[in-house]
Amino acid sequence: MLILIAFAAIGFGYSLQAQVVARVEISRDIDTDQGRITPMGDLGVLRYSFLKKKEKGKNVYKVMHFDTNLKLVNSDSVVVERNMSLDDTISHKGVYYSILRDNRDNFTVVGYNPATHRVTTVNGKFRKKASMRNLVMDDSHIVFSSTEKKLDRLGVINLSTGECHYTDMHFKGVRDQNIFILDNVIIDGKIHALVRFGTDVVLMRLDFDGNFVGQPAILTANLTDHHILTASLSKAGGHYFVTGTYTDKERGDATSIAQGIYFGQFNGEAFTFIKFYNFFDLKNFTQYMSEKGQEKIERNKEKAEKKGKTFSQEYSIVSHEIVEQGGNYYYIGEAYHPVYSMGSGGFIYLSRVIAGYKYTHGFIIKFDREGNVLWDNCFPISHKHLPAYVRRFIHARFSDNQVNALYAFEDKLVSKTFDANSGEVVKDRNEEALKTDSDDEKVKDNNNVDVEYWYGNHFLIFGDQLVKKESTKERRKVYYINKFTVNN
Repeated sequence: MLILIAFAAIGFGYSLQAQVVARVEISRDIDTDQGRITPMGDLGVLRYSFLKKKEKGKNVYKVMHFDTNLKLVNSDSVVVERNMSLDDTISHKGVYYSILRDNRDNFTVVGYNPATHRVTTVNGKFRKKASMRNLVMDDSHIVFSSTEKKLDRLGVINLSTGECHYTDMHFKGVRDQNIFILDNVIIDGKIHALVRFGTDVVLMRLDFDGNFVGQPAILTANLTDHHILTASLSKAGGHYFVTGTYTDKERGDATSIAQGIYFGQFNGEAFTFIKFYNFFDLKNFTQYMSEKGQEKIERNKEKAEKKGKTFSQEYSIVSHEIVEQGGNYYYIGEAYHPVYSMGSGGFIYLSRVIAGYKYTHGFIIKFDREGNVLWDNCFPISHKHLPAYVRRFIHARFSDNQVNALYAFEDKLVSKTFDANSGEVVKDRNEEALKTDSDDEKVKDNNNVDVEYWYGNHFLIFGDQLVKKESTKERRKVYYINKFTVNN
C-alpha cells in the first residue's frame, strides 16, 4: 500500500493565521471508492474504504487509524459479503461502528476500538429496500428508523447476536404514507421516538424487543397555530433538545415547506418549553441576498404588517445537532431547494426529476437556557456541483469567545469567524488550503472535497486530487487528508 505522509506549515498570507500542519496521501489505485472519514478527537481519525482486490470473490473492508499528526497507527481489514457498501457510522463509549449492507438483505456491523486496535464484526439480515436513518445506540443495541414502501418502522439490532427486528408504526384512521418517524433517542433504557402522523407529533416509547411501553403522548396537542415538519433530538449540557422546522399552514404535512424554526427542551415525557421563530424574525437571515432582494423582503414584511398578517417565505432546511457552550446553546441550519430537470419516462413522455440540491446559505442562532434568541447571523453557501442528496456543508468549532464556521468549495475553504457574545462577524475570508506540501507540485484537479471539525482548533479537509510534479511531469491520483489549524 502506498501511503505518503507529509508535514508542512503552509501560511497563506491572510490576516488570520491558518495553516496545513499535516497531510497524508493514499493511492487511489488501491480502493474502489473515496472512503469515509470519522474524526475521533484527540484519539486521531479513522478512514473506512473497500479495496479493489477481492478475497475469494468477496469484498475486503479496510479500517485505517491515524493519530493527530496523521501518522498511521493501525490498519486492519475484514472480509465481507460481495456488493456490500457503507451505509452509516456511529460511535458509543469509545468504540466506532460502521454498518455495511448489500442488495441481498445482508448487513455487517464492523466495530473498531482505537484503544485496543481490536476489530469486531456482527452479521445479520435486514430488508434491502428499507432505509436506515437516525442511528443511536447503547451498550448492546443499535436503534434506527426505517422506511419501506411508505411504511415507517423502528428497527433494533442486537450487537451480540446480529438479530434484527422492527416495529411497524400504524395509527388507526391514518394512512401509512402520512406517518413518519422524525427522530429517535434512547433515554433511561427505553427507545423514545417522535412520530409525525398527519399534522400532529406523538411520542412513542418502546423496549428493545420492540414492545410499546405506556401510552402514546401527543406532544403537539396544545400547538394550534404551528405544525411541526421536522425534528432533530440532541443531547447537550445534560438535557435533551428538539429543533427543526414548522409551518403555519393548516395542511402541515410532509409535503409542506418550512416557514421557520423552533427550539424546545424535551424531558422524555413532554416539551419543557418550545419556542417558534419565523425565518424573517431573525435579524440576519436574509444577509445572503443581494441588496435589492433584502429590500424586497422588507417591503413585503411591511405590507403584511399593515394587513395584520405575518410575512413568511418557505425554505427547506437541514438542521444540525444542538451544541452547548458556556451555558448557552447553538443551532446551525442550512437552506436549500431542489433543482429539477426533464428526464425521459420512455418513448412517450418526459417527467420532471430532481437533478440535485442547491444550497443558498447557512445560519447560526445562539439561544439562552429558556430558548430565547441571543443573536443570529448568516453564512452564504456557494457550490459548483449539485449534491444528489441532502447533506450538511458547514462545520463549526465553538468556544467561549468565538465561533469558527467553514466549508469546502472546490480548492478553497470558505470560512467566517463570529464573536460568541455579539454574533458579529470578526473575520471573513477564503483560504486556499488544498495544496500539497511541495513547491514542485501542482494540484490539477480536486474532487469530492469535504471538511469535518476534528478537535481543539483543528479541522480535517479531505478528498481526491490529481497531482502533477512539475519537474518530471509525473501525475498521481491520491486520496488525501489535510490537518488544517485555525489560530485565532
